[in-house]
Amino acid sequence: MSIKKMFVLLGILFSFYLFLSFFFKKDGTSHEVDYKITKENISFDVKEKLTYHESGERDHYAFEITVDSNSFFFQMLDPNHKKSYVIQDIDYYKGEEYTCIFPHFKTKEVYQPLLCKKEGILYPYHTIKGKSEEVDSFVQTLVYDATSYREDKSDVLKKGTLTIYRKNLLKDHYIAVENYKGISLINQKDVYKDVSLFKKDIYMKNMAIFEDDFYLVADYNQKYTFNELYKLDIKSGKKSTIISNAALNLDGYFMGKVEDNVYFFDKSRKEQYNLSLKNEQIRKNGNEDTGIQIYEDGIWKDVSNYAAYQTKLTFYEEKMAEDKFADFARVDRVGTKKSGSYYFYKKVGNMYHVYQAPILDDTKLTYLFDTTSIDQVVYQKDFIYYLYEKEIRYYSHLTGTKTVLSNTEFPYNKSLKFGAFIS
Repeated sequence: MSIKKMFVLLGILFSFYLFLSFFFKKDGTSHEVDYKITKENISFDVKEKLTYHESGERDHYAFEITVDSNSFFFQMLDPNHKKSYVIQDIDYYKGEEYTCIFPHFKTKEVYQPLLCKKEGILYPYHTIKGKSEEVDSFVQTLVYDATSYREDKSDVLKKGTLTIYRKNLLKDHYIAVENYKGISLINQKDVYKDVSLFKKDIYMKNMAIFEDDFYLVADYNQKYTFNELYKLDIKSGKKSTIISNAALNLDGYFMGKVEDNVYFFDKSRKEQYNLSLKNEQIRKNGNEDTGIQIYEDGIWKDVSNYAAYQTKLTFYEEKMAEDKFADFARVDRVGTKKSGSYYFYKKVGNMYHVYQAPILDDTKLTYLFDTTSIDQVVYQKDFIYYLYEKEIRYYSHLTGTKTVLSNTEFPYNKSLKFGAFIS
């Protein structure tokens, strides 16, 4: 090959390399771009940020659209495409009460961010539908598919105190509800299965906890003490037994789970125990002489066992206790720094309004739903399972709020717990 031909070939290869570098930089890596969209003499400022294949982070877009001094923030998790300048058009409404936007993407995405703002709070349209005739009329002019947000209670299965709404059950979602002799397992495939654990009705079970895909409960067939704990897989219904060498007391309670360990406190012994889920062994973690530990704000803290004896101390990895959150009854931090969220529970009357905000800016509040209990909330992937009076419901940005079941015992026995897991 002549030197001239070699240089020509190298030039072609270099040009091809530059093209690939530009292509993948544009569509295959993280990026931040700012652009404007103008429609009917209205200008929208768009800040678009893609996080893609970053260590420890989830792929997602973060958008902030500003119009008439109103800012609208939303995230799109696990997008189908990783392109730039993905918003191509925006429908807009401004009224006395609400200001709304409806962005349109170049790419075909499932998520429809039809957002309205009122007094500084963002509301997905499905949360305010029917509350404003003007907003409802505006939505009628849009190419907006509300099918995924509609709840269907037409297919009902009644089992004991439970009423199960089969069409609202989702694939690979598993729900478990305590009853007085064991637990009820509910999922889309099997619909309902009852697992008996006790010979007689047990109305109060402090030594019981749901964590991810399992249910852990002491052997309440015994009267005062127990040497066995039952571990039940809420997906398969398989039960295993964990043996304690010491006779532990049923007056204790579970404190919470950190990584692969579940902690509980024996009130009669005034001792803390650690149950390893990995090897299913129980060991003492603290006593009257050494004190015990609680997990708070991401670190372990020493406390006296007297505090755990006097007051039920619980802890969770995501629980927050910062001074700036003092106006809220509960604040949880879920997910990673860039794609994760705060969830704020604000008490209003007999219920709690629930808001979401990005971890990077906890002032950008979006209203999600109302709940009547902050003690039973389950975060699973992009879903939140929660209680509203006698119902178990779930919420996600793609489905809105749906009811999976109602239980006539919930209003009469607040100690009944439920769990949820998505495989």
